[in-house]
This record gives sequence, structure tokens and C-alpha cells, in this order.
Amino acid sequence: MLLSAPLLLGIALPAYGQENLKYALNHEVRVTDHGFLAVSETVNIKNDGASATALPTFELIYPSISAANMSTVTVQGPVAFTADKTFANGATTVKVTPQGGSQIPAGSSATVQVNLYLMRQVGVSTGTAFLALIPLTPSMNQAAQVNSTIRLQPDADVGAPPTGFEVKTSSDAKILSRAAQNVEPGKGITENIGYSRNQANALAVLDFPSVTRIFEISDDGKVVVHDEIRVVNHGGVPATKIKLTLLNKDATSVDIVPISQPPLVNRFTTSLQNGMLDIASAYGVTLNRGEESVFGIEYPLPAEYTRSADGGVSFQVPVKPPVDGLVNSLTYKISSSSGVSVTGSKDAAYKDAAPSDNNLFNFHIGLTFAWASGQIIPVATIIFLIVLVALLSTKISLGRSVEEIGEAVSGLEDFAAIFEEKAVATEDILRSLEKTRKGTAKTSFAEARRRFETVRTRAASKLGEMRPKILAARPYLKNRLADLTNNDRELNRAVFDLINLYEQFSNGKIREETFNNLYGRHRSRLDKAKDQLNDDVETIHDEIEKS
Repeated sequence: MLLSAPLLLGIALPAYGQENLKYALNHEVRVTDHGFLAVSETVNIKNDGASATALPTFELIYPSISAANMSTVTVQGPVAFTADKTFANGATTVKVTPQGGSQIPAGSSATVQVNLYLMRQVGVSTGTAFLALIPLTPSMNQAAQVNSTIRLQPDADVGAPPTGFEVKTSSDAKILSRAAQNVEPGKGITENIGYSRNQANALAVLDFPSVTRIFEISDDGKVVVHDEIRVVNHGGVPATKIKLTLLNKDATSVDIVPISQPPLVNRFTTSLQNGMLDIASAYGVTLNRGEESVFGIEYPLPAEYTRSADGGVSFQVPVKPPVDGLVNSLTYKISSSSGVSVTGSKDAAYKDAAPSDNNLFNFHIGLTFAWASGQIIPVATIIFLIVLVALLSTKISLGRSVEEIGEAVSGLEDFAAIFEEKAVATEDILRSLEKTRKGTAKTSFAEARRRFETVRTRAASKLGEMRPKILAARPYLKNRLADLTNNDRELNRAVFDLINLYEQFSNGKIREETFNNLYGRHRSRLDKAKDQLNDDVETIHDEIEKS
């Protein structure tokens, strides 16, 4: 009867041995450039008992924080977890529950990582003065030692730091920290922190109601990421820049694309400075407080998300917004030409998407020949097929017999020559276009594109032919071949951007000052890609010819 009394009275008994568990929490909040809070919780659970005990469920409690402003919560640890958030009595509770049996041995520890984003926590006093409502110390449903770190922008000037917090500046952040202290359940602290920023560095506090991401697949198998970003200036200084977080983490430029009818801008390429898109320069607009606009950008999908499989190419792409913060509605779509078949995910919608999410978007592309409809297969599709078959054939054998090495060497001269021919043809095409700028000739821009497309497809075909031979002879050149492919693609993009630029200038759509500015950027990209491409070809040539 005594043993059953707690159950009859509705009193929860602790799991056996869990009274010996000790909790330590490293709590970190990073204020992003546009006023979101990236929250990271590292929970260490130590078993001080004499026997193993089950990995427990625990709760993190954030006073004065609304669950409506919180992203999906992601958890990483020794097993799979679920995370549920509820709002009651002025606080949001995140309940973290392990799935499946897992134990912490006696004297051992387990670590669980919890990540989430918060929106609408940063307000603006005047101009560059901000007030951020930050959870300084969450509490747990168990007593815990909590070490707190708050990271602001490096130029942030904090008027009065919260009680017990020390302030220091690093190269990338103004850091407010408090050493570990015991926190009882229900004793969490959320406070406003006031700070100001230098006018030249301050960015606007933004909301991102929606982003539509379209994977555009051409009939030669190329995949371009097309993002349409809707943004609202929530407060602070006028918005002239947006900090981007792209699928291509190394991107130094993006294409600006028109998404309105009639288009407000012509398509062109713009550089990114530390990931910043200068919308004032690219679009000629500045968003004041309360104003809203939509911006369109494009860039190639990086090769790291692709793999060859089942006679085609498969893609596994993380569901990440293109900004460091929450997007209320993130939509993923696929747009393909008639020469490409797509299976797997089609359209998908995600609510309150954040960079900490761990969803994946999967699709697979192959070729469809459409014989029944009598359609003619595009030449680019045939080239794609040749390259694809060559790519898949690299999986057959990685042996390095004398015959294979000899076969690779036999084609190397043609391999090097085709890229040399491409470089010469590129310069010849650009020279002919320069005459149009000076008014001494009227070269057809369609003809310039056709000429370059011819040498581009020849080089792509030769690369597809040589790739399996090179990998069979020298498997360690895999990364060099990947670099060559990326540099070749960048050269292609730079040439087409230059042709488009000459055409815009010839048609009177841009002034000479704008032409000169953009020409310098595209020409620099072209020269850099060409130099790196030549270095790749030379390295591969030398390595294969080694005895």
C-alpha cells in the first residue's frame, strides 16, 4: 500500500538511479546581424551512482520567451531525441526526450546538444541603439550548474552588463559571460540588454516572412539555386545590406535576377563582401522601417550535394534558409526542362525554418528521350549523357594497370589541347565583342554565345571521356579533377556574364560607367578561373606522365 500510494496520489517517482545524476549546462546565445537569437545548449549529464542508469528526459525553461517566436528545436546526442515546446505561465518549456533504450554507465557522462533560434527579441530604441530580450540563464527541471555566454557584434557598446556578467571583446564578437553557478528549477533569468553600434557597421533588424527556393535543372544536368527572399525592415537603420548564408559557403558572388514584371533590374553578377548582399548597389533601393521587398538571387548548386546513382544523379540538400535567422515560410521547389526526369521530393514547405534545422530535401535526375512525342533530343542533353556515363564508369575499377595508365597518357595531349583551344576561342570572342563597344562592328551576340557553347561542350565532353581514365591511373587526383570542374564552370559563367554585359551596353540598358565597373569584376573572375584551370590541367598532365 505504501509503495502504491504515490501512484494513487499522482506523485511521480524518479527513475531508479536517476537521483544520482548531476547536470551541467553551457548556455550560449548569439545575436545575429539582423536581430535573431541563435541559442545553443550543451547539457552534460554525469552519473555519480554505483550502477548504470537510463538516459533521462529533461526540460529547459525560458521565462518571458514566447514559443511562437521559437524555431523548431533540434537535438543531437548518443541516441535520437524528440523535442516539444509548450508555453505556460509566461515561460516556454522545451521538453527533450530520448528515444530507445540508452544508459549512462556508473562514473560516466552523456552530452546532449540542443539548438534553436528566436525571432522578434531585438527592438530598436533610436537608430543604432538596440534593446535585446535575451534568456541569460535558462533553468531545468533538475538543479544544474549553468555557465552563460552572450555574443553580440564586435562593435557593440554595452551600456550596463547584466549582474554578474563580465564583458570582453574578441575579433568577431563582444562577449558577455558568467561563470557556472547553481540554478534551481524555475529560477531562470531573462533580461533586456541595451547596446549601441557604430552607424557604419549597424545592420537593420529584419523579418523574413517567406523564401522560395527553386532548384532549376537544365537539360545538360546543371542545377542552379534560385532564391526569392521576401524581407521586411523591422527597425533600426535603413536596410542597405542583407547577410546571406548560402548552400555554397564559399560563394563570393551571386547572380541578381529579375523577379517582377516588368523587371526592375537586368540580370547581372554581383560580388559578396563577407557574405553581404549590397541591395542598395544591386537594386538601387533602400528599405526604411516597415517597408517590404522581394529580392532574387541565383548561384550554382555545389558539387558536394551530388552523387551518381542508378543511371543518373542524386541530390541530398539541407533545408536551410539563405539568411542567418528564421524564415516564417520556406518553400523548396524543382523546375526542370523537358529533357530531364525528376523523382523524389517535388515541392515541400517548412514553417519557421532556421539554420539549426536538420531536414533534408532529396531528389534524383535522369534523362527522358520522349520518343513517343517525336521531340528532338537537345544536343546539350546528349553531352550530359556522355559525361554522366563517363562519371558513372569511374566506379567500375580503380586499378592502376600498365594498360590503364598508358590509355590515360594517350589522351592527355588532346585533353590539354582542348582547354587551350577553349582559352584561345574565349579571348577571340571577347575581342570581337570589344569592337561592338567601340562602335566599329555589330557582332551578333547570339553568334558569340553559340561559338562559346561549341567550345564549352567540346571541353565538357573531353573531360567526361578522360575522367575515368585519369581516376583509374591516379585515384588521388579525384579532388584535383573536382577543382578543375569547378574552375571550368566559373570560367563559363564569367564568359556568359561578359557577353550579357556587352549586349546590355550595346542596347543602351546600362551606362559606360556601370559597364566599366561590372566588366572589371567579370574579367577578374575570368582571369582567375583561367589561371586555376590551367594549373589544374598542368598538374594532372604531370602526375599522369610520372613513371
